[in-house]
Amino acid sequence: MYQQRRNSQSNSPQQQSANPFSFGPTTFPIARAHRAREHNTRNIERAEEFEVAQVVANMGIRRGNRRGSIIDTNFASCMQVEILTDCLNDIKQVFEDSLINAERENKINPAQKEEIRNIVGTDIAFSAYLTKLRRYGNCEEFVNVVFTHIMQKTIGKPVYKVKMVGNDEQENEFDHEFVITTSSEVGKVSNTEEFDPQGAVVIDSWHNNKVQSLGQFYAGDNPYGMVVGPNNISIMDSAISNGSGLYMTSQQEDNENRVRAYINDAVSHVWERWADIYEEELAQVRNGGIESIDGIFDFPRDNEVHDKRNDASFIDPRMLLLQPEE
Repeated sequence: MYQQRRNSQSNSPQQQSANPFSFGPTTFPIARAHRAREHNTRNIERAEEFEVAQVVANMGIRRGNRRGSIIDTNFASCMQVEILTDCLNDIKQVFEDSLINAERENKINPAQKEEIRNIVGTDIAFSAYLTKLRRYGNCEEFVNVVFTHIMQKTIGKPVYKVKMVGNDEQENEFDHEFVITTSSEVGKVSNTEEFDPQGAVVIDSWHNNKVQSLGQFYAGDNPYGMVVGPNNISIMDSAISNGSGLYMTSQQEDNENRVRAYINDAVSHVWERWADIYEEELAQVRNGGIESIDGIFDFPRDNEVHDKRNDASFIDPRMLLLQPEE
């Protein structure tokens, strides 16, 4: 959301020592969902979505286009996000050049090589890897992490990567992405008019790890604080979750660890080549100050949410139960 626009475009990230794939205390398989049974409230399983929001919150990803994150990280968050775009092709080329030799030198086996190609060749999955590794992102990066995690940790759930769009009156003023899920009993929908506002669930980790009904989002509980509708939502990608990360054998876990290690090493190699440019660009934007960066987002209304809160403790467990829309 609100990708930065600056005259200088090249940079490189700093290193972080934290394990980028530590998913916190959450364990799977996911607990059975709570169900709302009050009058006029539909039975909606939300425990899976709630746990995904907790997992992503516990990753501590800082936002590159939120004033609080930018100031708190001394401009590192906005610069780190840009590297994911600026050197993406460079990173992919490193993989293309190195995979053949890596297999020949017995660093990876054929199955691991194929898995790496699948990840690097899939924009959503690769973005999720980079975001978990660097721990910085805008709404698109948050969405890719959430989308990928749901795909891996649930089975049979329709998952949608969506974006907000304007209409003729609003002149396309929106710029935001988030995830919608529906019950496996509903099946996939082909357009946003088919979403049930009470049955569809919004997971908006960029927006302070929100888990809510689509109806609540429509009613104004969104980053813009505006009443919107189906015509303000566009489906970018969709899939049915396959639970590929559930119930893995020890061999599968070993393969996954080797794939992660290989990807991390390759990405770190590219970071090193961009280090000098990154430091130069970071110094420039620090000298220019916060007003030199376009597209910084502030919430449109006062609330109790603070940008520095990275854990899931502020997610209200009562949100597991949908209340009927008025």
